[in-house]
Amino acid sequence: MAPTDAANDDAANDDATHDVRDLAYGVAGVLAVVVAVTIASAVFRGAALASGPATVARAYLPVWVPMLLAVALAVRGRSAGRLLGLRLGPLDVLWAIGGGFAARVVDAAVALGVTGSTGLVPAPTLGGAITPWFVVSVVLVPVVIAPFVEELLFRGLLQRSATRLLHRRMPRVPSAVVAVVATSVLFALLHVALTPSTTSAVLLVEFIGTFALGVAAGAIAAATGRIGGAILAHAVFNAVAVLLTWPA
Repeated sequence: MAPTDAANDDAANDDATHDVRDLAYGVAGVLAVVVAVTIASAVFRGAALASGPATVARAYLPVWVPMLLAVALAVRGRSAGRLLGLRLGPLDVLWAIGGGFAARVVDAAVALGVTGSTGLVPAPTLGGAITPWFVVSVVLVPVVIAPFVEELLFRGLLQRSATRLLHRRMPRVPSAVVAVVATSVLFALLHVALTPSTTSAVLLVEFIGTFALGVAAGAIAAATGRIGGAILAHAVFNAVAVLLTWPA
């Protein structure tokens, strides 16, 4: 074997090892979220909800910290931009708007068929002025932070590593399609696991809606080779719900 061939084989083996490790970190991150949320729920069960930063921290840190830790462990020593595809092109914006709206339409249609309501109606005014932390918790968190963090893990780490690994191990399998579907299922299952309601109808709507979003975001990421459009599609999906349910 020529030295060049041996070097190429070593590089390919290193890439495959990285893909397996990245996939393991991603799955471990998802499981860690479930564990962290379960522990936080048990610790704070029955405690009065504080207003402001404490409420946001209690609700979201058990989700975001494991996700970001999994991504950080996977990318350490490597370029995060190249590994995760942290770019956003002009065409991504168009795909993202269409994909985000399409997923929201699917979610609303399923909710209407299962529960008799889309759920996208203005919330009743609770009285008092809308505080800055209210805006943070219902706008900044779901529209900006959550899409960025979740897409880093699911489309940036899990989907990309799964696609590369499947392509190497099973070249005849449509690796991108399988990775998009599998990642979307895991994405939806996590949201179902974190949904406080135990009503089967609500859980079904949550699963189908988030699965549709996962497919839309995953398809954009697979088609463009980057996750900027996936993040934006996720933001659009959430922003539509925020806008339509803003307190009357």
